[in-house]
Amino acid sequence: MKVHEAARLLGVTPRALRFYEERGLVAPAKDAGSGYRQYETEDLETLRWIVALRELGLPIPFIADALTAREDDERFRQTMDRARAELYEQWVDLSRRLESLDRGMESWRGRTPAIGELEALAAPLKEKRSIRSAWSARLDFDDMAVKYREDAPLMTLSPPVDPHDYEEALIATADWIDARPGEAGLDLGSGTGNLTGRLAASGAAVTGVEQSPAMIRIMRSRFPELPVKQGNLLALPLPARTYRFAGSSFALQHLREDERMLALAEIDRVLLPGGRLALTDRLDGGAFSAMAEALRTQHYSVVTKPLRGGITLLYAVKPGP
Repeated sequence: MKVHEAARLLGVTPRALRFYEERGLVAPAKDAGSGYRQYETEDLETLRWIVALRELGLPIPFIADALTAREDDERFRQTMDRARAELYEQWVDLSRRLESLDRGMESWRGRTPAIGELEALAAPLKEKRSIRSAWSARLDFDDMAVKYREDAPLMTLSPPVDPHDYEEALIATADWIDARPGEAGLDLGSGTGNLTGRLAASGAAVTGVEQSPAMIRIMRSRFPELPVKQGNLLALPLPARTYRFAGSSFALQHLREDERMLALAEIDRVLLPGGRLALTDRLDGGAFSAMAEALRTQHYSVVTKPLRGGITLLYAVKPGP
């Protein structure tokens, strides 16, 4: 089948097929006599995958990975996890830009704004994007997961936390959240699911968010019935105003102060009015004071409680409707 016939069959342009060939996604043979490309059944099958994945929004590098992973369920799932996380980060960024533009247009009321007004509107967006783009994992969480399995989250902590204190902190976090049957909630930085499982035991519909593919694999093996999304706290791969509660245990110490502030803004975005938040970690007192103040600025009710081993629990409730 020639390029125009293949394009017509697939509902795309010949130019698109040539582009996919240029990017190495498909390699049709050429007729020895005419030099025309000839798309065989296998080529058309590959193109069907490419076209469908493009419609789902996947960038070319992810499509290339997906094509090579088609025969390996776990690899394919990991590729989709990574693609979803990237697409959600783009969506979060675009949503913030649209919200800022709407606020600006409302304040301008039909007049042309001064350049200073535009710059003031754009500055917070630039700062948040800079923080997100500079983020990188400071530990090899995948390697820790392979070595320590479900104990990996505990082993990432520095200085080390006593295992008994760690367990007590998880129990306290779950108790303060007080998840109820059927409630939609989150475990942020869920690791291998140590807090997630406790929250879900109440009958709540708990979703984990974790950036490490190896941690995700372990959590899925331990709690196959619980959804977990790949992503980090700076751009949660989740819809806005959806969740009744959010918990996070020992994830914030892996973030800088500016990153923690952005994480709080993301948590606020996904919590419903009246939503409950419990953050447990071992940070210096100033870090928890700064987070508490940031939440109070957004009219949250906030309580902090010291736990054993220098661990602190911050509990907050978002203003209700």
